[in-house]
Amino acid sequence: MKEKQWTDDFNPFNWMKFFAHVYRWREIGKIPAPAPVQVGIDPSNLCQLDCAWCNSSYIRNKNPKMISKETLIEIADFLPHFTDHPIYGGVESVCIAGGGEPLTNPATQDFIDRIRENKMKPVVITNGINLHKFDLGNCEWVGVSIDSGTRETYNKLKRGDQFDKVIKNLENLVKTKGIISRSGKGHGVGYKFIMYPGNVNDIYPATKIAKDVGCRNIVITPYAPAFKGVGEPPKYFTQDDINRFRNQLSKARKLEDDNFKVYGITHKFDNKFQGINNFEKCYAILFASHFEPPTTKGKGFDVNICCDRRGDPRLTQKDTNIEKFRKYWGSKEHLSLVDKINPQKCGRCIRAAHNRIYENAIRKENMSYEFG
Repeated sequence: MKEKQWTDDFNPFNWMKFFAHVYRWREIGKIPAPAPVQVGIDPSNLCQLDCAWCNSSYIRNKNPKMISKETLIEIADFLPHFTDHPIYGGVESVCIAGGGEPLTNPATQDFIDRIRENKMKPVVITNGINLHKFDLGNCEWVGVSIDSGTRETYNKLKRGDQFDKVIKNLENLVKTKGIISRSGKGHGVGYKFIMYPGNVNDIYPATKIAKDVGCRNIVITPYAPAFKGVGEPPKYFTQDDINRFRNQLSKARKLEDDNFKVYGITHKFDNKFQGINNFEKCYAILFASHFEPPTTKGKGFDVNICCDRRGDPRLTQKDTNIEKFRKYWGSKEHLSLVDKINPQKCGRCIRAAHNRIYENAIRKENMSYEFG
């Protein structure tokens, strides 16, 4: 039997929230196409760390570049007018992550502020090393990827002696005023923890640190290997790892209160923590979009349709620009990708829930969602 992922269904990590986008998604295939509700932005492919599980190591090594400030501002101004769809033409939210570490690019600050100025909602996922150089008060929330509860584990798995600095930056971040400090589970600072063979026993110590410094939550997610064919052979969790995870999660849950929550996100995995892609086709590539540094030097950018498959040439528009990408989005070429991707050859799918909902609610008409 699977462990409970959360103690309150009304939280930012409940995949049921994607049903809110069904009316947007059912416009896919029409002209003009709907814009994605959210896009991802990798301002930089550079990173100060070398995490053992990094699913972006391939693209970081192959293309160690940044998106220019000029291009980031251009993207921020484009997103509210992504398509000419009369209702769903604009993007609503932007996840700024990596790839590399987004805060290695100084222009990320200008990008965040421009996103907010353009009435979209920015969030940041960061390793926390450069937090002291940025004002993230305009973000809805910030997730700090620490993935450990001790300096020893951090140094071993993240391969950089930055634990103390990151915890200090975390303490200062939770004091930030602005939109990030609003009440509600959809705001604040989160402690992010990728579970990997070698750090399972750190779940409780990490949870205690997260609560003590004032985080709103800790999010624990099993590691997922990069898409098949890229990167190192995947490591697997033993039954002992899984049992220890359940014990650690149960212990961590005792630290919960009204202001601090513990999320163990496992709905994309089976009981052995292997990815389960229980859908027939990848429809998410029709409503997801990920902007990355350009392949060659210049002011352009790359767009990868799936953040889990950074570096896959079939899903990447290289060295493109706003005009080219706008023509591509929703085109026959774009729509044809659905038949070119076999989900069973992917690792864990970050958009597995999106795909299941789209397939069952829209394609197969299994849910009668129009009926209240």
